[in-house]
Amino acid sequence: MAKDFDSLMAQMGVKPMDQDKLSPRKTNPSAPARTKTVTRKAGEAKALGIGPRYEALQRTLDVAKEERSAAEAKVTLLKKKVRRLKKENSALEERLETPRATVAQTLADWGFATADERGAFLRLDGWLERIIAHPSLSEDHGLKTEIEQTLVRVCSRCEAPPKRTILRVQPQGCIVCGGVDVSSAARRFTDAALVNGRLRVILVGRSASHHRMVRRYVGDKRMVLTHVPGDVRRDLAAAQTDVDHADAVVIWDDSSLPAELLAIYQGASRVGIVPAGPIGTLLQAASEIISKD
Repeated sequence: MAKDFDSLMAQMGVKPMDQDKLSPRKTNPSAPARTKTVTRKAGEAKALGIGPRYEALQRTLDVAKEERSAAEAKVTLLKKKVRRLKKENSALEERLETPRATVAQTLADWGFATADERGAFLRLDGWLERIIAHPSLSEDHGLKTEIEQTLVRVCSRCEAPPKRTILRVQPQGCIVCGGVDVSSAARRFTDAALVNGRLRVILVGRSASHHRMVRRYVGDKRMVLTHVPGDVRRDLAAAQTDVDHADAVVIWDDSSLPAELLAIYQGASRVGIVPAGPIGTLLQAASEIISKD
């Protein structure tokens, strides 16, 4: 009877009063729990029907924040650049305040000691235009090196090396004689070697071009003069062999030799050092080295 009543009530769409209490609510365990991720403002905006507009404004705000961050980073870089440029500008201002060396002062520092030498140099073809038009002559070390390699100071009584631009100077400034009679100095050098029985002499240092000039004046077949230019690579073992078989070693400008090579030649039983200078001065000093007891 009760079952028929429940069926009749169900057909009429009436639920039993205690059905909610008896049957537990069905839940979907796979569905995520509802979280409070929507802010109050978003909820109000959605309730008012302005959700899409709010989202667009939010995206615009995010883009504006990104652009602001990029702009701030760019400003930081520009500030660093400005500080660096200020330092460079200060350094340039200090350089401008420092008096610049004149052409005459620079040429004097480069070895043109007298006004006559400077005038003779500037009269050579091509040099005057390069010198007077140079914006910072005293700082151009490359030009100084070029002048030293192409120009040779020779007096009127000496023969200049080949393929070099000749600058005529007084004998005291000549790179060949230095004011000394080279022929007489060469004879005294040869006589010192022959008289003292020191026939195997080594001349080491300077450049190959300097040694070629020495050969013009010293060439006696009764003695052996070995040339070892400082700008030519020399094996240490070969250098030791030179020292072992030499009667005297003359070092011409010790700064032109590597330290390890210089140490070997300084170990010779008879050795002397001659500063860089003219050939006439070299031969005079070498004669004394060979003759000393």
